[in-house]
Amino acid sequence: MLRYKTGVKVPPKGDINLEFVGFSIPDGQGDWSGVRLKLSNDGHGVQVNLVPQAAFFDEHTGQWTHATATEIADVLNTRPEFKRSQMRIFGAALHDQEAIVAKLEECGVSWRKDGDLSPPPGLSGAPEMNVEVTLRVNTLICRCIAKYSLNHLAFACGSAFVLGSDFDTIRSFVRDGTTPSYPLVIASHNPILRDDSVHVRQTGGHILTVSWSDSRLNLIGQVSLFNSITYNVSLCRQFTGKLWMPIRNGLHYDVDRMIVKPMIGFPENLLPSQSTRRTAY
Repeated sequence: MLRYKTGVKVPPKGDINLEFVGFSIPDGQGDWSGVRLKLSNDGHGVQVNLVPQAAFFDEHTGQWTHATATEIADVLNTRPEFKRSQMRIFGAALHDQEAIVAKLEECGVSWRKDGDLSPPPGLSGAPEMNVEVTLRVNTLICRCIAKYSLNHLAFACGSAFVLGSDFDTIRSFVRDGTTPSYPLVIASHNPILRDDSVHVRQTGGHILTVSWSDSRLNLIGQVSLFNSITYNVSLCRQFTGKLWMPIRNGLHYDVDRMIVKPMIGFPENLLPSQSTRRTAY
């Protein structure tokens, strides 16, 4: 998604399938809150559009459960009481709505229309509409992130250091998916750069850092693609190697100019004042 937004990758025409990313209308939009959305490209850029779907009201929670045409049967099999609940149908075109009604009828649901729902402003083909994004971080993504961080460590410290037994755990996770009792990759919205905030970032480039924890025994990597989500990677715990070395390395991948630049970390007491300081991590 970020590759399309930044222009690093040209989006395909038509609907864009992002397997691990979901979009919906955020809370506060009345009857349309929670409605599922999709990305599509009509040749003029990426836009957000409505996914044909039905919504079933859950009387126990007071919430609506949304289901696309391919999900309706499974939802009704799991929650048969939804067949008698209040329902809503969403579709950008009449034939989309009719397809959802047909799917409901296949599942034994009798549909009676009581009225229309007015969509929020700018829903149809809006390139800048505010949406809620749900990202599913699975093991495959975590292994990929861990590989980036392990490769960065090898770049910073050399292959001989990284081949030590202290890195067997993270290496086994990257190569075979073997997981220990503790999490190796944790995602957060906390920024890496000192003067960044959760909502405001200085760069849209990739950032990689690696450094020791305060105990000097745990080696932590950080990976942030497009300086968005930050992944913290536990590269080793309780370092036991015979040769300890100071490690504090950072790289910034400038995706606009396609160059890589080193980042320099400063101790807190050496940083300039708030009004004059430059970026540090």
